[in-house]
Amino acid sequence: MKNYLFLLIMLVSCGEKDFVAKKNVDENSFLNTRGSDVISGCNNNFNYNKPKVDFLFVWDNSPSTKFIDDSTINALNGILDSFSPEFEKHVLIAPMNYLSDEKDQNLFFIKDSQDWTSSKANSILTQMKNVTPKKYLKELMPKLGNGFGYEQGVERARQLLNDLRGDGIFRNNAYTIIVVMSTGDIAYDIPPGQYATFSQKNAYINKKVSEFNALKTNMNAEQLRFMSISAHSECKSGYRIGYGYQQVSKLLNPSQNDAWNICTQSFSRIFEEINNNIQSEKIRHKYDHWAITPVNVPNFDVNDITVKDTNGNIIPQSTTNGWQYLGYTTRDRKYYPERGDSYTGLLIQLFGTARLDFGECLEIITREPIIYYGYLLLNSKPLEDSINLSIDGQIVPRADLGVSASQRNGWEYIGQQINQNVKVKSASEFMVEGTPAEYRSGYMIRLYGRYIIDNTKVTKYQIQYLPTSD
Repeated sequence: MKNYLFLLIMLVSCGEKDFVAKKNVDENSFLNTRGSDVISGCNNNFNYNKPKVDFLFVWDNSPSTKFIDDSTINALNGILDSFSPEFEKHVLIAPMNYLSDEKDQNLFFIKDSQDWTSSKANSILTQMKNVTPKKYLKELMPKLGNGFGYEQGVERARQLLNDLRGDGIFRNNAYTIIVVMSTGDIAYDIPPGQYATFSQKNAYINKKVSEFNALKTNMNAEQLRFMSISAHSECKSGYRIGYGYQQVSKLLNPSQNDAWNICTQSFSRIFEEINNNIQSEKIRHKYDHWAITPVNVPNFDVNDITVKDTNGNIIPQSTTNGWQYLGYTTRDRKYYPERGDSYTGLLIQLFGTARLDFGECLEIITREPIIYYGYLLLNSKPLEDSINLSIDGQIVPRADLGVSASQRNGWEYIGQQINQNVKVKSASEFMVEGTPAEYRSGYMIRLYGRYIIDNTKVTKYQIQYLPTSD
């Protein structure tokens, strides 16, 4: 009998030991990911936009033209080639004289931007895909003339600029450069064979200048220049003083010397000076804002920013020869010669000697923003009453659900969640989702109050629980 009782006790004891359920132990860590990171450097694609430059060359195509030769064509190529690295250019070459039904035909158009252009503009691009300016001018541009020495060069330029805006050939917010070449003068809306009085000439000129200024306003042009290459005296046989061309050049941009004299300079020299004149525009661009990133980064700490110039010198955070953090906003980055180059993102404003000329850049060194996590994922479904949570070896209590959520500390089991954003805005705003979202699915614990986890240090947590087979 004693032996039977002993055996029964042993069997019961073994059963209790062998069949007690083992708890799952889920362990994981949040890492410190806030290392230094160069966010903004010279080569980032969200730095300054390349200035847009749109060229319109109105070319004298009369049978007696002096402008279609190798020297002028080589000079033209020099202008076009010099802008590729620094400017986004559109180039249209058009004959000055045309048949009444061909005003938008026989055009040469090339571009190196990705900006939208219409089907008509794209058709011209396709036609001229394998055509050089030299081939176009010498072989494809029609040779027409009116035989009176008077022409519509100014109106032709205005008409092309106005009519082709809608096709994307001439863009808003661009530097628009018109170059008109002629050995004659404009017709001043006077019938062929008649001569305009001085007052008629000036009235016509003022009207055209006003129309060009209206176009400049409508296009929000950075600049609109009318560069004329004409005779300033009757220096050669067949040359007529281009008074109208000269006056439009001078009145449209009084501060610029845009009226070029073919009587005293060679074509190649004039084109070289035009080239240098336009190239100087890039030097004049000055900037007082710098983009850090186009993304609205939450919890971005201004104290983590280090700003360096191109020589590696640290620029202080100061409104005197330094910088100031503006946050996520929209500002014009360029302040001279006019405000422009609008940008939306995280920006700093530059002051005094910290401001930049075109081509200069900054390096901004910062750390990844603080990321806050308010949810922990379990590997399987738990028996809720069996859950024990510890963070960095410290037991975390269950949250008191009887108080408002913003006053809670601890944890709450929230069951299975699908595509739950596990980030929260901050340690104090843990009821607000963090951005950008980080989605997880599974059985989850929600954290409250001082138990919110962040990425400023290595954090280890352990969740013990009995699994359920449900």
